[in-house]
Amino acid sequence: MIKYLFMLVISSVVCEDASRPNFLIILTDDQDSTLGGMNPMKNVQRFIGDKGVTFKNAYVTSPICCPSRASFLTGMYVHNHLTVNNSISGGCYGRIWKNIESRTFATTLYDAGYKTFYAGKYLNEYGVKAAGGPEQIPPGWSEWHGLVGNSVYYNYTISNNGVPTHSTDLYLTDIIRDLSISYIENQTGSEPFMMVLAPPAPHQPFTPAPRHKGVFANVTAHRAPNFNIATKDRHWLLSMPPSPLPDNMLSELDRVYRSRWEALLSVDELVSDVIEALDTNSLLEHTYVIYTSDNGYHMGMDNINTIILLVTKGLNLNLYLFQYITLNKSESGSESNKKCYYFQQCYPEYACKCQDARNNTFGCLRHIAKRINMKYCLFADNQSFTEMYDLFTDPYELTNIAQRVLPSVRHWYKLTLARMLACRGSENCDNPLETPSIVF
Repeated sequence: MIKYLFMLVISSVVCEDASRPNFLIILTDDQDSTLGGMNPMKNVQRFIGDKGVTFKNAYVTSPICCPSRASFLTGMYVHNHLTVNNSISGGCYGRIWKNIESRTFATTLYDAGYKTFYAGKYLNEYGVKAAGGPEQIPPGWSEWHGLVGNSVYYNYTISNNGVPTHSTDLYLTDIIRDLSISYIENQTGSEPFMMVLAPPAPHQPFTPAPRHKGVFANVTAHRAPNFNIATKDRHWLLSMPPSPLPDNMLSELDRVYRSRWEALLSVDELVSDVIEALDTNSLLEHTYVIYTSDNGYHMGMDNINTIILLVTKGLNLNLYLFQYITLNKSESGSESNKKCYYFQQCYPEYACKCQDARNNTFGCLRHIAKRINMKYCLFADNQSFTEMYDLFTDPYELTNIAQRVLPSVRHWYKLTLARMLACRGSENCDNPLETPSIVF
């Protein structure tokens, strides 16, 4: 979506014979909104959100870090860019991705004469030895400060234009802020630029800056109606014990929730400081500012979508975009549970039962029309378990209606999902089968 937003804006500017705008994108890691993830972001709300327009129906197609970021960069579905999980073998900065990497919005803007800047997390396996090392600079970036590997807050390596630099005690979000402000201060306004700032927050290990530790000491995780409920009518992966979660896990969820909020405070400061730098250097009114996340986060809720902010400010067009994202557990850097061989993202310190995040053996459709707000999911295993929810009447997805709708309706969703899982190009992907009458 970002790629096509750029193209739309640039096309309109060219048609009006005006100078080309700048772009600033802040891309957080695992930030939610429905569960309160935007509550700490007072500066984001003040400087961007309160002056924007809301796009409520923009979706992430694969809510896990590397596949989502690959789609963010290319505008492609996962089955086309083939980054299917967070491992090199799964396409995360692997051989296939490197063949596709020349077709990102960065290369498009770079070829159009833009100066391009990246600082922070790129793809989870970028810069690691097995993926070619940190000397590689992805195509399309004229200034590059890419984090090597997955999100951390301390003890990291950054590839500074292909030169690896290690730091042990400098907080990464603050370094991204400083690099960004320095870049802005060196802009003369004679050439358009595009910047992507990708801080680690609020990804695990959820480490706040020292100045923010304990700020939310009394905050607890959001208890929505679907928080920690029994899941007897769900796929076996979701119904396996413990269900509901034990009390000791709930206290851990509260701790993680507080730490995530506290880690986001440095991002909120980054946004304020970078916008101030744009303003001080007379660049703000000619810059679109977009705030979003790669995917949301699961905090004990059963079957809920997460809304992520995507915001834009600048020129004569103000956009305030909400992005709905299906939940998924983020990847930890620790050792997985060897007792669950087929579930490679099971980390005992953060999870008390196995998960399918590595494999994602399901596909989902979200169907929105004037009188329809439906979610359909099909698990692609020998059980072929189906879930359907009418989100108009059941926003927390408490009642699975898959067996209540007409078989013809259920069959239409199955066919449409199969088509979407194989489509290529906008003409094919944007024109699903004719919608049936929805009867319950």
